[in-house]
Amino acid sequence: MKDSVTKKVWTTTTKKADMRQISSANNKMLWLLMVIIAAVIVFSSMYFSLFTESSALMAVLIIVGIVILLAIAKQTNQGAKGWQFVLEARLEMRKVVWPTRQETINSTLIVLAIVAVASVIIYFVGMLFMHLIQAILS
Repeated sequence: MKDSVTKKVWTTTTKKADMRQISSANNKMLWLLMVIIAAVIVFSSMYFSLFTESSALMAVLIIVGIVILLAIAKQTNQGAKGWQFVLEARLEMRKVVWPTRQETINSTLIVLAIVAVASVIIYFVGMLFMHLIQAILS
């Protein structure tokens, strides 16, 4: 008799949210609305003197526009899938065991040493080829 505990596989503990699907027509309307809002933002930032003369107002317009676009995008079917992906990626990032400061320093020093040795080898191989080519051509 096999023990089921020893065969346990690492599984994610993500609680799959019920992603509601909206109709294709509504999805297309949301995307069209996003395109229109983006066009209005671009047009406003280029042609209204209020925004072209003040970089602070331009920044506020762009930031508010991006927030509105992201809020609408999250309501689309593709946006809901994207948001679910972000939540799952965040969960996976919490599972990562990050190296300690000393491990990071040691790894960095090893990489720097290997890069230095490889650079010297490549330099000498280049010099060898340069001398060989000069010897052949002269």
